[in-house]
Amino acid sequence: MLKKIKSSFSEVDIFFLHLRLITILGGAIWIAVVSLDAGKSQLIKQIFIAFVLYSAILYSFIIEFPSLIRKFYIIAITLDMFFIYGLVRYIGELKGNYFLAFYLLVAIASFYFGLKTGLLFTFISSSLYIYCYIIFQGHLFLSWQDLGLRLIFLLLIAVSMGLLSENEKKDKENIKRLNKELSDKNSVLEQIYSYLSIGKLASGVAHSINNPLGIIAGKSENLLKEAKKDQLLEKFIKDLDAINKNTYQISEVTKSLLSLSAQDNLELKPVNLNDIIESTLILFENQFEQKGIKLKKNLSKNLKDIMGYSQGIKELLINLLNNAIDATIAGGNIEVSTDIRDGFHVILKVADDGAGIPKENIERIYDPFFTTKRNERGIGLGLTTCLRLIKRHNGLIEVNSKEGEGTTFTVSFPIY
Repeated sequence: MLKKIKSSFSEVDIFFLHLRLITILGGAIWIAVVSLDAGKSQLIKQIFIAFVLYSAILYSFIIEFPSLIRKFYIIAITLDMFFIYGLVRYIGELKGNYFLAFYLLVAIASFYFGLKTGLLFTFISSSLYIYCYIIFQGHLFLSWQDLGLRLIFLLLIAVSMGLLSENEKKDKENIKRLNKELSDKNSVLEQIYSYLSIGKLASGVAHSINNPLGIIAGKSENLLKEAKKDQLLEKFIKDLDAINKNTYQISEVTKSLLSLSAQDNLELKPVNLNDIIESTLILFENQFEQKGIKLKKNLSKNLKDIMGYSQGIKELLINLLNNAIDATIAGGNIEVSTDIRDGFHVILKVADDGAGIPKENIERIYDPFFTTKRNERGIGLGLTTCLRLIKRHNGLIEVNSKEGEGTTFTVSFPIY
């Protein structure tokens, strides 16, 4: 049972359990040492036994159904208030200090459940106490000013603890949000650092491939011309044509590798993101028209400049738009938007309502040579290039995607 309590109870829940056990122990000692007349002594023992039994039943339910613990606490605090009411009415009759227990319960309710619930229990406690004041003619031994003071203190406790609870809740939410953001940023940084060596390696590999590749391309092209001229076998001509086309495909890969290696030496200067977007979108007008895709522009006015490399940002946007076009069917929509976030970052969003990215592929989309495209355009370096460009601009990239609904890439750049 102890293991179950430790695994399902928070520190606050364990504190509440200890508080109840201390209350029971303190009550037993108090009954044993305090002298009361026979009638009251018998009554308080009955109240105490009822409290112990109800507490045992309460925690047996809490241990069995820990997911309902907050509802059980609401019930518990309500019943506890009526036990205190019993002590005030039948034992203390307003002359004792039992009313102080109302303060403790209101403080617990306000801190655990927040200000609104705390005020509700303040109203219940005040109503019970005022009822006792009326039926026992409390004005004979407690002035209405003292009664008002007690109730005001009750209200102040509820408000203070409730506000403290609300602030703590906001702090926890902020910490949770910041931890998520930090985790996302760390994930991107890990990817960036894992790709740093790619750029250094890429240049040497690309040049090593390009030299013999140029010879192969040149020779195959000459052979193809000669074969056509001499009217050689059709199969021979097709094979030469395939060799020639594939050499150019390899050439595209080496160009992408060289592009990766060149991104570390970009010269950044103040640029306007909207201007770059407008000039880039002109290049895609025919593609949008041919495929029947509707382009939506939502560019923020008076957008502040960023420190950037125009050609690099254009390449980033081209890669994102190419991916969006490939994922979107005729009649679909692609939206390009800009905005300012938190006063310190310019945001670029490229959103489509296309096929979306399968959940199992989200973590791999920035991996070099990872692609789901089954055509000649898909060599799997587009988003890797984007990631390195964004890193060079001290920016961040996020992706939100749902299969069958679309994908949104969000890029943030620090304001100049």
